[in-house]
Amino acid sequence: MEKLDHYIKEQLKDESEVTAFINAALEQYFEDHNKELFLSMLKELIMVRGGITAVAKQSHINRQHVYRMLSSKGNPSFENIGSLLMACGLKLRVENDYRSIH
Repeated sequence: MEKLDHYIKEQLKDESEVTAFINAALEQYFEDHNKELFLSMLKELIMVRGGITAVAKQSHINRQHVYRMLSSKGNPSFENIGSLLMACGLKLRVENDYRSIH
């Protein structure tokens, strides 16, 4: 597991990998509604981007609240997810999914 953690942290130093990582987490969430996986992946990204304290400060969210949001029982609002992503240098956007149009 330690090798996997190291590999993920190394991959997240590459900006194109960061986008792919978070997009994969979002796609997986939309498929199976596994919120814990998405929050865990977001936490990994936050740790690479300077840690909880730095990202909490940049996002103007209390550090303890960020820890709670990213826990397995976390339920962050859309606004807070957006703030955390922005603090990590990312933004949400919408694109067409022609597979789901009838």
